Amino acid sequence: MATITLKKIPPELYRELKNRALAHHRSLNQEVIATLQGVTATTHRLDTQAIVRSHWNTALRAGHRRNGNRQRDHAKPGSNGNTPVGYNDNESEPLEHCDES
Repeated sequence: MATITLKKIPPELYRELKNRALAHHRSLNQEVIATLQGVTATTHRLDTQAIVRSHWNTALRAGHRRNGNRQRDHAKPGSNGNTPVGYNDNESEPLEHCDES
């Protein structure tokens, strides 16, 4: 196993780690390792495009409109020229814009 030496640990951080170690019935070394494992295990990259698509599709299914257009009639989207950007009436995902500059 590798060994890491930490220098110039702020006193308040040292106290907090010691308190956490006592609360979890661990040594200071075990607490530092558990904390590092917990932080690195939950790190992942978010797929922001998938999140936006999900929220957009949910809003469309709920009948929400953008820019305060809620007062207009609920005719078929596109019939009055006010189709929301990215709207698909066939429930497929919108095309992604690729700006190659």
